[in-house]
Amino acid sequence: MTGTDTADVAAEELDANSLPRIRQGGIASVVAVLALAMSVFQLVTVDYRFVSQHGKFIIHVGFALAIVLIWKGIGLTRSGRTRPARWSVIAGVGAAVVVAAISAVAVGSYYEQSALAGTDKPLWVLAASAFMLLALYIASARIVGILMPTIALIFFLYAHFAYAFPGFLQARGIDFDRLLDRLFLTAEGIYSPVTGVSATFIFIFILFGAVLKHSGATDFYARLASAAFGRTRGGAAKVAVVASAAFAMVSGSSIANTASTGQFTIPMMKRSGFKPKFAAGVESVAAMGGEVTPPFMAGLVFIVASMLGVGWGEIVIAAIPIAILLYLSLFMSVHLEALRSGIGGAEEGDRVRVRDVAKTGWFYLLPPLVLLALLLLQFPPERAGLLSVLSVPVILFFTKRRMSWKSLLSAGVDGGLMGGSIAVIIVVASVIGGIINFTGLGLTFSSGLIDLAGGSLIAMIFIGLAAAIILGIGLPVVTSYVIMAVMVAPALVELGAPELGAHLFVLYGAMLSQISPPVAPTVVVASTIAGSGFWESSWVAMRLAVSKFLLPIMLITVPGMLMDGSFLDVTTAILRAIPVVGLAVIAIQGFGRKNDNSGAALLWRVVAGVGSVLLMFPNTVTDILGVACTVAVVLAWVALARAARKARLAAVTLEEETV
Repeated sequence: MTGTDTADVAAEELDANSLPRIRQGGIASVVAVLALAMSVFQLVTVDYRFVSQHGKFIIHVGFALAIVLIWKGIGLTRSGRTRPARWSVIAGVGAAVVVAAISAVAVGSYYEQSALAGTDKPLWVLAASAFMLLALYIASARIVGILMPTIALIFFLYAHFAYAFPGFLQARGIDFDRLLDRLFLTAEGIYSPVTGVSATFIFIFILFGAVLKHSGATDFYARLASAAFGRTRGGAAKVAVVASAAFAMVSGSSIANTASTGQFTIPMMKRSGFKPKFAAGVESVAAMGGEVTPPFMAGLVFIVASMLGVGWGEIVIAAIPIAILLYLSLFMSVHLEALRSGIGGAEEGDRVRVRDVAKTGWFYLLPPLVLLALLLLQFPPERAGLLSVLSVPVILFFTKRRMSWKSLLSAGVDGGLMGGSIAVIIVVASVIGGIINFTGLGLTFSSGLIDLAGGSLIAMIFIGLAAAIILGIGLPVVTSYVIMAVMVAPALVELGAPELGAHLFVLYGAMLSQISPPVAPTVVVASTIAGSGFWESSWVAMRLAVSKFLLPIMLITVPGMLMDGSFLDVTTAILRAIPVVGLAVIAIQGFGRKNDNSGAALLWRVVAGVGSVLLMFPNTVTDILGVACTVAVVLAWVALARAARKARLAAVTLEEETV
């Protein structure tokens, strides 16, 4: 995907978030009605009422495809245009009608056809499979650009022509009719358990976020964050971190989150004195981090749970330390930048007390607490999501902020649009994962990586991190994670990594592609809003996300980071991770002084970087050296602070004597 293509996709994401205003008539109204119908369908079938499990999966995919094909059309939008051409929309409507017909037939014949697995299927099944795959590829191209469907098509062709590939990539090819059969009306491709995660869990959480947004809750959260952190040094950027993290947890997309919250957080940071590129970097990293922040993790927790076959709670608990440390490191980076640039908090007249803000909307805190409480009480996640969605209008009914029918309908439309778009991405990822399993490519690729690493877990960690970033270029997080989970994670486990640690490692690695050039779609949106250069903003984002590069490695080298083991193991792991993150931030950001690039300061920054790396790999020698580096850097910080204070006092004294 080129930079222009990425910008176009970003522009469409921005447009996507503002479409559900049912005032455009025509096609937009059709899309809005379909999106609303999808939301209603998902709500009434939470417990599989009125429909079977796979019937729900099929209808979920049908709704998602119909919405995207009509909304976006089937042709790629030319540069400078955010709306598809008329012919593209008309063709999209026709394709959506065919998808609806296929889905209707599939619901009635799923169990009959799946029982005939391994036998010759009727021609209509193969034709329907081919059409659904083509529709998925087109729809995904309209959402995230041409790269993702291109990769999916490459995997599809590889499954047939695998016999012609050299080395470990060579495998027995699969006939096209057999391949089309296995990907449709089975539990291996389009309607796999990964698709079921979208239909069962992720959509309901996205809808919850949409209802919160239209209830006015997101505005309240932003004001509350501003009151809590606005008066601190660099408070505008800290407000952006908190607001973006809160929204990204349930929005399901770092791009969509940046496009929405970035509209007010980035200008706020710029007004307070931060450079545009720094404001874009902060927003990008905060939005990206929200996708893996417990307990909701933008629904990704359920994808990981499906791949591992474990309960979602185990993954949520394991993700807590990294999420906390990520935001602590981001706060530290913001504080140091504000300190160096002389940026303070809000002016006295602009300051608002937390208590005053809380009085105006404390009830907006109840729906997320309801969801968290239900999850902790072991309610099925989908039922907890349903009750939480319903809790929003019920709670507000007893306040002066009651939700109108228009707000509820808009929330349903918004949820259907975002949920349908994400569903298409997940289904394409499911198809890719199914093909990798069919061909055995995952096992052979893992064996090849192990050979490349020479059987060394440490080498495999760095190879895996590089592979995650490269394979994730231009792909949504869920897609790159599914690919990595079946191609790279097994190699890590084979060399001794804990299975959960390996999967979270590749998940976090896949996320880094959101801010890593040359694509970095989240940075594209943020830099567009900030008016900064893409490359310089991306570089700032990568610096701010330094902990995101280091902490996933510790999930493998320090198993206690997974919150698994004795209290002592977990405690020592977290106490080890704190200086790792702190030293890394100092190495990248400096000490928050104007002379951070002087010879002495640069030397201590190098020492901080060395100490951070040493503490990541537990060993008696590295631990001693790492602790020594930590102590030395702390003492250097104190010394530099004293020197800066003396310089300021001397300057003041000289000024007074001059006067």
